[in-house]
Amino acid sequence: DDVLAEPAPVSNIPVSNAVRVCGAKGGALQELVVDELKKLGVAEASVGDAKRGNTGTLVLVDAGEAEAKRLVETARPRRVVVASRQGVTRSGEFAFLFRKGALDGARGVEGAAKLALQKIGEGGESVVVRLGEAKGASGEAVVEVGDTLDEATSTDVAAAALARCCLDARVANATIAVSGADASVDWSDLLLKADGPELLRRPALRASENEVLSWVREWATLWTAKGDNARRLTTPVDV
Repeated sequence: DDVLAEPAPVSNIPVSNAVRVCGAKGGALQELVVDELKKLGVAEASVGDAKRGNTGTLVLVDAGEAEAKRLVETARPRRVVVASRQGVTRSGEFAFLFRKGALDGARGVEGAAKLALQKIGEGGESVVVRLGEAKGASGEAVVEVGDTLDEATSTDVAAAALARCCLDARVANATIAVSGADASVDWSDLLLKADGPELLRRPALRASENEVLSWVREWATLWTAKGDNARRLTTPVDV
């Protein structure tokens, strides 16, 4: 297998191919998400209230908990992408206490959207994208799985991440955190982390393809060695 081949992004906008961006307080970010979707070739992308029965993907931006439930129940989408906040799972920690109210609210929105989608019972997918505050964002976009970041996220990076999470099949039912200011990155590579777990990432700018392939194969076999001193993973793997 060619382990170096770049995974092709897989479009996953079923039913009507429509993407609806909703949320009473979403503001400019909603329009930016639509702009990004259109750049990616999505013709049916719009901002507004949920439309019953004709939405393939629903994007929730700054929606309230009750609103999220209503929007999902109305649109009955096959995928819900929720713009959330970094620190949701850490609201009780000292560094996040002053944000506890907002973080608990964001967690409520995540839960309401997922539960409503589950109750529809049609196998819909949810994607949670946890964002930092827009002020002070810097550097290239960064993506991590879960809720491990606590860094600012520009609106450009937030919009690019949300738009791509509407389309990429690898992020289905994943939770990612996104930070940074520069959205001109290889999103296909960054979102590969969601199709993990990713054990190791190292730059290979000066190595040939054969050299990298040989190194990866040798490194991978370290985890399957036998004996008392062999390295082990919690989950057994085949190489």
